[in-house]
Amino acid sequence: MASEKIDLNEKLVHSILRLFRRFSTRVYTKEIKALEKTLANKSCQLLQLTNELAIYSEAEMLGFLVAEIKTKATELEKLALELKDKFLIFVVGMGKYGKSTLVNALAGSKVAEVDILPKTWKIDIYEENEANEAEIRYLNGQRQVVSLEKAKQIIKEEEDKRRETEMLVASELQKMLPYLDNLKEKEELKKALAKKLLYISPISEVKWPCKKSPFLNYFRLVDTPGLYQDTPGLENKEDIRQFYHKAHGVLWLLDATKITSQRSKQMVEELNEALKKVSSETQNIIGVLNRIDLIENEGEDAVSKVLAEAERLFQGTFRALVPLSAKLAEKGVLENDSNLIKKSGLATLYNEIDDLFLAQASACKYQSAVDGFKLIQASLLPTVKIYLERLKKDYHYYKELKDQTDRALFELQSRFSEELRVILINYKKDVKANIGKNAEILLNPNYKAKVKETYLREVIFRENYFAAQLNSFQLRMIETLEFTNRLLIKKSVFREFENLSLKSVLLVYKQLQSEDKLSISALTSDEEFGLASVLTFAASGFLLGPLGLVITGITGLTGLLRQAYVNLYQLPKIRSELEKYLDLVVKKAEEELTASLEDGLEKTAKQINRIRSETYSFLHGPFEKTAEVISVLEKLIELLTEDLEVDVDLKNTILGGERDWN
Repeated sequence: MASEKIDLNEKLVHSILRLFRRFSTRVYTKEIKALEKTLANKSCQLLQLTNELAIYSEAEMLGFLVAEIKTKATELEKLALELKDKFLIFVVGMGKYGKSTLVNALAGSKVAEVDILPKTWKIDIYEENEANEAEIRYLNGQRQVVSLEKAKQIIKEEEDKRRETEMLVASELQKMLPYLDNLKEKEELKKALAKKLLYISPISEVKWPCKKSPFLNYFRLVDTPGLYQDTPGLENKEDIRQFYHKAHGVLWLLDATKITSQRSKQMVEELNEALKKVSSETQNIIGVLNRIDLIENEGEDAVSKVLAEAERLFQGTFRALVPLSAKLAEKGVLENDSNLIKKSGLATLYNEIDDLFLAQASACKYQSAVDGFKLIQASLLPTVKIYLERLKKDYHYYKELKDQTDRALFELQSRFSEELRVILINYKKDVKANIGKNAEILLNPNYKAKVKETYLREVIFRENYFAAQLNSFQLRMIETLEFTNRLLIKKSVFREFENLSLKSVLLVYKQLQSEDKLSISALTSDEEFGLASVLTFAASGFLLGPLGLVITGITGLTGLLRQAYVNLYQLPKIRSELEKYLDLVVKKAEEELTASLEDGLEKTAKQINRIRSETYSFLHGPFEKTAEVISVLEKLIELLTEDLEVDVDLKNTILGGERDWN
């Protein structure tokens, strides 16, 4: 009776499990269709908003953000499409831990190259396909079907470009290090060089054709790059989340020979860090202890210790932990050796994949797509927020700089206008006094006309003194405008990497943009990065103008002097004429110097405004359009903040729509 009762309980349990799985599958099947629609809608909404910013795609910072949003929108669309396709298993690990070897064993043939560490810019997908062609997918969603040889050639060219630019970045960084003032500038220069020089391949994945096999009838396999592939000298590498979140299930390879080593704690930390980048959930990950055959050579106790240590270290991390020899598994499959397959642990791995992935495929795919959306959301939302904050800051600073420039130049105009006014008033006062005291000498018949003319110029009109005063004034004006010009220009240059000096900015940008496109091309390459003078009067011999007026006035007086030299009664007339000429000289000097000052101020303002406008536009697009851009970005943030709502009628889904809940 007891055995019958046990059998009955087991049958009941199995019946309940079958019923639960049937309902669960029905629910997830419905939810997957709804999720597919929701993800497609989200992708479409993102693209619609991004298209409003497409005209600013050439802007350095805004254009980069637009491209990033488009890429994420394409990924959302792909998440939706992947829900219809076969279950996608990613084989991942920290490096050369036998990922490609395991892929070959699971695929049933030698499809992946071993001992080659793929670059972080793409993933390789292996799936059943009788055509002898590969499909290359790009970040923008485009596809290209080519022969296998052509695909390998394209990938090699991409690898070469990446490798060459990595070397270029490292080389340029070494060249520029002597010019850097501090650690912050060094770090920002690294980022600037990487952004400007490091080649980012437009390829996101390559689909490789495989022969039919029992495993590939249900699954697709992905051989991924190893975690933590640092570019020498650089820290800004592509985020692994850009491809890991696409997995429906994950086989995470660990090196069994390092479980009991001193690196155990380090491995756990690396794994936890990697999992944070991949997902906070681990329900779709199977841990694979590879190279277990090397441990077996040390005896059963060694294997037990490794398994116990692995359970302790990775408790709760994986749905299952499977010891495996990928090398033996590949050999067993290729040689069709069932004993070797069993010994390798591959058969056990098959069972775990069946139980945890295939039997729960709908749930895994659904959860994977939801996690994928969350990771895209978590990745993109801060990026948009950070840029929007920077844009708003630069937008307000732009207006503040314009006000500062206007105030500074207005103050200069007021200051020099007043200084000129005082100079001319005092000069006029002095010359009038000289005319009153010394004009009589001009009527002395004992002096020749040449002597009188010299006396008139040097004593009465104080020509040299006046010229020196005007020259000194003009030099002060030029120096002050040049200093103000340099100061305001330096403040008005908008740059993406704010800790970089203007010198470093030029070092990065000068070889990357033509002068007609480089917004800071007006900056010279001298030590202080000042501006070429915009004050054309500085070297034009301007002071000849006022002196010419004095000379002209004196020349006009010589005839009068010759007529009046015998008549002392002509003295009032002489004084009157001299004062008229004095007024003329002062007026002309004031007009020309004022015009020169205004011309210098105008040219200074134009250059400062141009630098401010062009450098701002270089980063963010036209200043006049910023309000519109901010509005679109705020809508994007609102869209990205929304939760993923999947509309499913749970009641009808469970009941199959056959009857009402009541």
